[in-house]
Amino acid sequence: MKRRGAEWTPLYLLIVTVIAAVLLVTVLKPILRRAAAQASETTAEAQEFAQAALFLGQLLF
Repeated sequence: MKRRGAEWTPLYLLIVTVIAAVLLVTVLKPILRRAAAQASETTAEAQEFAQAALFLGQLLF
């Protein structure tokens, strides 16, 4: 004997999955943006440091 609401179970699972995905994207998107901004700052600092090291290397050698 089948239960009357058994055919709704996959639909409920799909709705819950979609809601979870939207919440996950909503939470992760700002975190990933901050990480990308920090990585680009670090890259810029590393470039400045490398340029200074090259300049000092040219002066010494």
